[in-house]
Amino acid sequence: MGESRMLPKTWYTHSALKWLVLVNFINLLVLFARYVASSRPVWTMNNMTLLSLTGLFLISCLLIVSGWRLSVNPALVQSGLDLNLVVFCYLLLVDFNLIVTPGILTIALIVSIVGVPEAYVPRNNLIGVRIPLTFASDENWRKTNVFGARLLTAMSYLTLLFFGRANQALFFTVFLSLLILSTLVVFGYSYRLSRKLL
Repeated sequence: MGESRMLPKTWYTHSALKWLVLVNFINLLVLFARYVASSRPVWTMNNMTLLSLTGLFLISCLLIVSGWRLSVNPALVQSGLDLNLVVFCYLLLVDFNLIVTPGILTIALIVSIVGVPEAYVPRNNLIGVRIPLTFASDENWRKTNVFGARLLTAMSYLTLLFFGRANQALFFTVFLSLLILSTLVVFGYSYRLSRKLL
């Protein structure tokens, strides 16, 4: 059975991705310093975007450290690095002021966060693409969930990138339409994969 991961294996061993943790940390420090220097209170609703990304960054670091302490558990380390990549991408949106409201970011961020663990969980009744086709074989489960995780994460980020400054009604219409389309694509992928595995 092959390994599950969101990104190619070389990305996890490449030192550039490990530097991503440091880049995110510095970026968060700069953003907090900018808010403090502007004499506005940091703990306001307008800054929930920054606070939620900081929380996600801390969770990703905890996963990485836990993976290293538990005899280098690859799934924890990889999921922590995946979450760091998500944080990096969303911080770019904050840096270039492409996010209007915390509510819009929260919806997209939740979908991204739900997508990352899908690539690493074994067959279960709680997380992942749980349809009869994926429960039929380990390979179908693994490949479908990795594909679904990549698609969900990319879809939520790209929707936010292109429609994050649109009005909320348009954003949610596009977002829900793409979410339904992504679900259908994942089901189609799983069906096609099951035909190959027979």
